Amino acid sequence: MKPFGIWKYLLILIVLSFGIIYALPNLYVSDPAVQISYNDSTLSPGIKLQKRLTKVLEDSTFESTVPEVEIHEKYALIRLTSSQEQLRVKELFSTVGDDLIVALNLAPTTPDWLKNIGGEPLKLGLDLRGGVHFLMEVDTQAALSNRQNGTLQDIRRKLREEKIRYNSLSVERDQTIKLKVTEKAGFDTTEELTQSRMDEFTSETGIFGGKVGPRLRNFFLWLYNLFFGSGEKDQTIKLKVKKDTVFESVTELLEDNYPQFSISYREIGNQYEFSLRLTDQEIEQIEADAIDQNLTTLRNRVNELGVSEPIVQRQGKKRIIVELPGIQDTAEAKKILGKTATLEFHLEAEHDTARTRKTSYPHRDKRMGVSELQDQIIIGGDQVATAQASFDESGMPQVNITLDGAGGGRMHRATRGNIGKRLGVLFVEQKNKTSFKRDAQGNQVAVQQTFETKEIISLATIQAALGTQFRITGLDSPQESSELALLLRAGALAAPMRFVEERTVGPSLGQDNINAGILSMELGMALVLLFTLVYYRIFGVAASLALGTNIVLLVAIMSILSATLTLPGIAGIVLTVGMAVDANVLIFSRIKEELKQGTEPLLAIDQGYDKAFLTILDANITTLIVAVILYSLGTGPIKGFSVTLSIGIITSMFTAILGTRGFIYLVYRNKKNLSRLAI
Repeated sequence: MKPFGIWKYLLILIVLSFGIIYALPNLYVSDPAVQISYNDSTLSPGIKLQKRLTKVLEDSTFESTVPEVEIHEKYALIRLTSSQEQLRVKELFSTVGDDLIVALNLAPTTPDWLKNIGGEPLKLGLDLRGGVHFLMEVDTQAALSNRQNGTLQDIRRKLREEKIRYNSLSVERDQTIKLKVTEKAGFDTTEELTQSRMDEFTSETGIFGGKVGPRLRNFFLWLYNLFFGSGEKDQTIKLKVKKDTVFESVTELLEDNYPQFSISYREIGNQYEFSLRLTDQEIEQIEADAIDQNLTTLRNRVNELGVSEPIVQRQGKKRIIVELPGIQDTAEAKKILGKTATLEFHLEAEHDTARTRKTSYPHRDKRMGVSELQDQIIIGGDQVATAQASFDESGMPQVNITLDGAGGGRMHRATRGNIGKRLGVLFVEQKNKTSFKRDAQGNQVAVQQTFETKEIISLATIQAALGTQFRITGLDSPQESSELALLLRAGALAAPMRFVEERTVGPSLGQDNINAGILSMELGMALVLLFTLVYYRIFGVAASLALGTNIVLLVAIMSILSATLTLPGIAGIVLTVGMAVDANVLIFSRIKEELKQGTEPLLAIDQGYDKAFLTILDANITTLIVAVILYSLGTGPIKGFSVTLSIGIITSMFTAILGTRGFIYLVYRNKKNLSRLAI
């Protein structure tokens, strides 16, 4: 029998210890809990909120002791004894005030010493542990409004560049852009400059301020003749001037630059009123782009939240489904997912800046009042490549920003010539407000209204020309800096969304699925173990130990990776159990074949493991490739299945090839004159 090195036993011992420690948190059952946080992310829970919640609990009647309110960094947590109490408390606090976000949660009971070394329980999917299901509706009308407002600013800029004066420019309620201009009186195509008019030019009161002789007068005639027209025998000059028509200029500007609009006009006196309306095809494209961008942004935000195997998909024309299985902080997820916010960078307006080119904005810190910023946007939040929350030298929160190449170039050009002036950072956020109105039947109905807020979060002096990297200071709290950094990394929503449906799947629903899945797995493992013990005896004991170790390692690795276990994931575990048994059966069958051929028992063990190794490796590698493809192309439950399958393949190869061999070596290593094996 080949020697089994001591380092192999050390490796098995280290891996086994690792698996036991990190699988241990799953033995601690989480408590049903209600999580409460402020709707305003700038507010942190404290003693005031704790007293408020405790009073509500005390005023209510509980069959058991009034639960304690725990204050954490971002939320308050109330641990309860049953799911019935959990639902009751959630309903109780749902009517307390609009300033609070109330959500169901499961509070872990993992000991601190396990938490300190990174030990966390395995996350369970929406179909097992529960979680949150959001149905969100995209306000595509707001996306159209944003496009129209952007076009309005662009038209205003182009009119200014072309030096075309206009009476009014606005977006009407029906999302039509109205432009009114007044036609200027132009010159005739050909105007005769007669001798009398020439005399006016050369008289004492003329433009030259004194009398001139015939020679000088003829020189002027020659100049006019040379540049503007042709001289006639009667000393008449025909001056040709291009007629300056505002109508033609505006028409050309609109048709050349805005082909996506249907352009019409009407004449009102000496005014022309142009109407720009988006074509039906362009409206459909804007709405589709808004949905797609929101989908991408939501996926980015979910990834930033650290949620494993979420479901973010479109439903119908304007709705998006978001399912967050196994999430620990549902309230924070709701705030982050629905927030429509971005940044704008503006230079501070000076005193001599035209009123039409600057706007007053309030500071987030109300004590600083308002400041005026130039309307021109240097860069927007879409040109932020990365953003990280940190602290400055004084321990104050800040956000370190890295721009993309184009954004860095624009920022450098804007700041290099404005050193000593102040740069304002404008936080732009879309919010929803619910108001109640009565319909024609007198029933009170809820009406969702979208409005935009703009606040200055930073106004700092430019010390040197900025490039692709700089930082934002003046933030109120670490929570605010973290939230701002997350929003910048994930991108802004193209249009605001409202929560149409919020359904929290409680643990009771998932527990039935968990019990059924665990029962099926336990039954399957029991039957497999019974077969291996009866048929392979001592070798069956090795296979049973390897199978148990395989399950422990699989759970430990999934816990460390924060992978979410779903019902398809349980199916993947059952499949890996079968594959692990299959690998051991293949090895034991090889050993039996060697014994039938007359090979010595100890040598038959070595030959059985060596000859089965390549077969096991080929079979598992091909299955692993399929699992990787499923993970790459699949979503939701398919990914859950592929994750457990991939991890299970790796652990089963380790336990079957190395683990069982070590056990068999311990049993037979000192038996020199062995005549038969217990197989």
